[in-house]
Amino acid sequence: MPLGKSIKVSDDVYEELKRLRRVLGVESPNQVIRRLLELCGDGVTLSKEVNGVTPRKRGDPLAAAASCVARVLRRGARGRTYVVECRDGRRAVVPEETIPRLVEMLGDAILVEE
Repeated sequence: MPLGKSIKVSDDVYEELKRLRRVLGVESPNQVIRRLLELCGDGVTLSKEVNGVTPRKRGDPLAAAASCVARVLRRGARGRTYVVECRDGRRAVVPEETIPRLVEMLGDAILVEE
């Protein structure tokens, strides 16, 4: 899709977009914004793979059993916030205390990466 508009952001916001680019496994700040819009939007299902890689650590014996991976999105005064990505394409942004409830409610095994 061709880029048609530009926006201006402060240096600190741009640095955060670059950090999220690495966390989300995308190539550009534009794709970070797109992913965040998808996460906050109408529940659009994202692909179960990020850049062709199933979201789990290779060689980790627990990773084979995990159906979802939780990666730290942000550390703050109120605790950590995680991006939870599941193999079936489900994705959510949740606070740390919500992860045990997700496991209980959905029956998913979630691998938490620090």
